[in-house]
Amino acid sequence: TMLGEIVGGNGRIGSAIRRFAGDDLYCTRKLDKIGVNSPTNTPIFVCTGVENLEEVVSKTEPSRRRDLVFMQNGLVRSLLVDLEEDQTIAVLYFSVLERNGPAKEGGCSYVHGRWAQEFCNILKNGGMSCKVLSSSRQLDIKAAKKLLWASCLWLICHVNGGIAVGQVHDSDRCSSQLRSLVEELLPIIRAQTDDSSSMPELELDNVLSDLESYSRNIPTAIPSKTLAVNELRFRNGWFLDHGDKAAQRFHLQLLQETGVHC
Repeated sequence: TMLGEIVGGNGRIGSAIRRFAGDDLYCTRKLDKIGVNSPTNTPIFVCTGVENLEEVVSKTEPSRRRDLVFMQNGLVRSLLVDLEEDQTIAVLYFSVLERNGPAKEGGCSYVHGRWAQEFCNILKNGGMSCKVLSSSRQLDIKAAKKLLWASCLWLICHVNGGIAVGQVHDSDRCSSQLRSLVEELLPIIRAQTDDSSSMPELELDNVLSDLESYSRNIPTAIPSKTLAVNELRFRNGWFLDHGDKAAQRFHLQLLQETGVHC
C-alpha cells in the first residue's frame, strides 16, 4: 500500500525521505497536480526548496492541502497564509550532501501536526532521531532557532575567511560577533512567536547555547555562501522584512562585508 506522496522526491532531502519510507511513496512529477495520485487521508511530503512553497500549495488539490507536510528552513507558518493549526511542519536536523547520499545527523529533528507521528516513524526508520511536539508554538520556536543558525553562522564564517562552524565557537572574537548578531535578531523572532510562556527558550544565552550545540554536532561544516545568498529572502531577508532595519546595523554591516547589498 502507498504510504502517501512526495513532492521533490529527487532532491537531496527528498531522496533520503523516499529511502527512509522504503520507496512506498508516490513521486509527484513536475507538472502533476499534487494530491490526486495518492490515497486520500495520507501524507504528502513536500521536499522542495522554500522558494517553491506557494507554488506547491496552489498546485495541490484543495481538499488535500491539510495533508501537506513541510520541512523547509525558515518560519513556514509566517510564509504561507491559510495553514491549518494542525498542519504538519518539521524542523530537520540532518543533512544530505548529495542526491542519494547518506544522511548525516546534526541533532534531534522535531515535528508537529496531523502527520507528525508518521513522519517521525519514517525518520526513525532511516536511523534519525525525531521528537513529536505537542503545539505549533513549540515547533515555531525550534524553527526560529534553526532560522537563526542558518542566517547567522554563514555570515560569521564568511566574514572571517570561510572558517568552519566549530571554529566560530572556539574563537572569542567570532563568538562575540555571533552574540551581537543574535542579540540584534532575537527581538524579531520574539515578536513573531509572541507567547510569553515560551520566552525562557528564547533568552539570549539559551539560544546561543542551542546554536553552539548544533554547530558542535557538525563542527567541520562550512556553510555555503552561494546557497545562503540564493535563499537570502527566506533567511537574512526574513529578518529585514519582519524587523526594523535601523535596529539591524550590525546585521547589515556583516551582509555588506560579504558583498550582499540589501
